Amino acid sequence: MHILNDICYAGELREGIKVTEAKPLRVGMILGTFSTGERRLLDTTLLKRTCF
Repeated sequence: MHILNDICYAGELREGIKVTEAKPLRVGMILGTFSTGERRLLDTTLLKRTCF
């Protein structure tokens, strides 16, 4: 776990990792592939939209 800009993240901070692909699935779900080869299923349904 680490904290960056007052946000707490699960996992260790690793420099240089980039998103290489983001594939939308059903509503609110994204399959993300990273430069490390790792793939993660991201659930965006809890994110809130903010307008400025």
